[in-house]
Amino acid sequence: MKIIISILLSFITLTGFSSEFSLSNAISFYSFYGNYISADKEKKSILIADRAKRGEWEAFYIEILKGNKCAIKTFDAIYLRVDTLNRNALFADRKKISEECIFEIDYKNDFNRISLKAYNNKYVSISKDRILVADAVTPPLINSLYSDFNNKNFNIASLSSFQLFLLINSLLIITLSVFAFYFKKNINFSLILLILGGISLRLLAVYLDPFLNIWDERFHALVAKNMIDNPLKPMLFKNPVLPYNYENWTSNYIWLHKQPLFLWQISFFFKILGVSEFVLRVPSLIMSSITIIFIYRIGKIIANQNIAYISALFFTSSYYTIELVSGKMSTDHNDLSFMFYITASLWAYFEYLKSDKLKWVVLIGLFAGLAILNKWLVGLLVYSAWGLNLLLIKENRKRLKKYIYLIVSLSICIIVVLPWQLYINKRFPIESNHEHLYNLRHLTEPIEKHSDTFMFHLNQTIDIYGLHYLIVLLSILLINKLIKKSEYKIAFNTYILIVYLFYTLVATKMYSFTFCISSLVYISISGLFFYLIDNNKVLSAYLTNNKVYLNVIKSIFLIMFSFYLININQIITNHKDNTIFRSDFNSQNKIHNPIYQKFDKLIPGNDYVIFNTPLLENINIMFYTKFTAYDFPLTIDIYNELKSKKVKMATFDNGNLPDFIKNDKDVFIIK
Repeated sequence: MKIIISILLSFITLTGFSSEFSLSNAISFYSFYGNYISADKEKKSILIADRAKRGEWEAFYIEILKGNKCAIKTFDAIYLRVDTLNRNALFADRKKISEECIFEIDYKNDFNRISLKAYNNKYVSISKDRILVADAVTPPLINSLYSDFNNKNFNIASLSSFQLFLLINSLLIITLSVFAFYFKKNINFSLILLILGGISLRLLAVYLDPFLNIWDERFHALVAKNMIDNPLKPMLFKNPVLPYNYENWTSNYIWLHKQPLFLWQISFFFKILGVSEFVLRVPSLIMSSITIIFIYRIGKIIANQNIAYISALFFTSSYYTIELVSGKMSTDHNDLSFMFYITASLWAYFEYLKSDKLKWVVLIGLFAGLAILNKWLVGLLVYSAWGLNLLLIKENRKRLKKYIYLIVSLSICIIVVLPWQLYINKRFPIESNHEHLYNLRHLTEPIEKHSDTFMFHLNQTIDIYGLHYLIVLLSILLINKLIKKSEYKIAFNTYILIVYLFYTLVATKMYSFTFCISSLVYISISGLFFYLIDNNKVLSAYLTNNKVYLNVIKSIFLIMFSFYLININQIITNHKDNTIFRSDFNSQNKIHNPIYQKFDKLIPGNDYVIFNTPLLENINIMFYTKFTAYDFPLTIDIYNELKSKKVKMATFDNGNLPDFIKNDKDVFIIK
C-alpha cells in the first residue's frame, strides 16, 4: 500500500513542479465538515479549515523524502512547519525544509482520509477554532484530514472500473438486442437481451452512491432496518430516549408516513442478505427489471409486437427509473414500487380485456391492493377505466358477468388493503389519524413547500422522459391510431388523463407523482417512433429493395435514442463529487459514512446515545450502528435528565463543547 501511495505522491510531486500554477495538479486538504484547508496569508499563513471553495491558497504539493516521510508546500513553494512554541500549530512560512517541516503520511481506506504525523510524534488534527495543530496522541477520527488527488473535471472516466464495466455492458447488450430484433426476428431472444441490459443498467444505479441519499432514502432505509425483527411496528427511532413529536416524520418514533409494502420488501432483503446500501436497492432493481416484461405485454396486446418491443426498450433505458433505483430522487423506492404495482394491475387488466378469464380478475385485485399498500388510494387507478368500459361499451353493460368480475376484483383489493389500515388504527391510533389527515392535506395545500404552477407535471416530461410535453402529447395522439380495440383505447387514455389531471389539480407538486403511469407514456412515445421508423413509407419506398440497409437505419436510430434516454451525462453529474465545494452532499457522505461504520468499534458498548451529529446524519448513524443518535447538541437539561437515568452519552466535538461535558469523563467525546 505504501509503495502505491509513494508512486501516487511522486507523480503529483512531478506534476506540481510546473512553472504555471494548476489546480488540477495540486492536492487539496479538507475537513470532516467539508471545509478546505488553506494557508491563510492574512493570518501569518496559518493552516486553517475555513474555506468553502478551493483556490490557490487551498492548493498543496507533496514532496517525498524517505519512505513515507514527506514535506508539504503551498502553490508558491512555501513549506509547512509545526510551531511548537505556538500551540503546535501549522504554518506555511519556510522556504527550505527543516526538521519541523517533516511529516509522516499515512492513508486510510475510507475515502482518502489521511494521518499526518509531525516531527514531535503527534498527529495533526483540526482544533476547535479550525486551526491545524500537531497535538493528537493517536490518529484523529472526526477531526482528521482528507485529501483529494484528482480535481479534474468530472467525466465518464471518473466512474469506477466496475461501474464503467456495467455501463458499457448495458449499452452493448441493448445494442445487440435491437439488432437481434430487426435482423433475427426472434422476439424472445431480443427480450432476454433487453432484460439483461436493463439489469446491468440498474446494477449500475445500485452502485452509484456508496451512501444513503437524504430525501428520502435514508429514512426508508432506517425504518426498513428497524422492521427486520418487528415488521408490524414501523419505527424511525427504535429507542427514542427523549420526547419526540409524532407529527414530524423526520424525527418521530412510530413511522406511518408511508404505506408499508415497499418497506417490508426492503426489510425482507435486509434479513436474508444483510443491511447495506446495495441490498436496500435490490428490490427496486428487481421490480424495475420485471416491469420491462409488463410493458412489452401491454404494448403487444393493445397495438403490435414492434410497439411492444420499442416501448420496452425505452423503459429499459429510462433515466428516471435508473435514478429512482439509485435512491437519488425523492420518494425513491416508494415511487418505484408504486409504479411497479400500478403497471402490474394495468397489465393484468389488459390481459383480462383480451381473454376475459377470471385469473386476471384476481390478479387485478391483488396488484391494485398492493399498489395501495405502497402509496394509498391512487392504487385504485385500474378500476377507473374498468368502470368506464362497463358504462360506455354497450355489450358490456348487458353482461352480468362483467359486473360480478368487477365486484370480485374490488373485494380482493379490499381484503389485501384493509387489515393493515384496521391494525394501525387500533395499534397506533394517534399516529394513524395524523397521517390520514396529513395525506388529505396534499390535496388543498402545498405540503413541505412543494408547490408549483399548473403546468408543473407537463413541464416535467423533459426531465422524466427526455421529451417536451408537446411531443409526448403528439405521441399519445399517434398511438391511438394503432390501438386495436375501443376498450383498450378507453383504458389507455383514461389512465393517462386521470393521473395527470388529478396531480395537476392537487396543491402539492412532486416530480415522481405521475411516474406511476410511465409505462403508458413510454408506449405512447414508441408510437411516435413507429411512425417515424417502422411505418415510414418514404424510407421504406426508398429502400424497398434493400431491407438490410433499412433494418440498419432502424436499429441505429433506436439505439441512439435509447442511449439519449439513459442520459449518462446527467447521471454522472447527479452522483459526482463536487471538487470545488467539498460541503456538497455527495462528497460529505462519502467522507462521513465510512467513519460512522466504525462507531460500533470506537464507542465502548452499544447503549450510548449520540448527540451533536451533522444535520440529519443521525439517521445514517442509526442505520449503520446500534446507537440512538440526535442531530442537536447535548444541553444541560438533557444531560441532567439522562444522567439521572444512568443513560450513557456520547457527543461529536464541534469545538464548542460546554465545560459540563468536557469535565465528565463518562461522556464519550467523538473527536
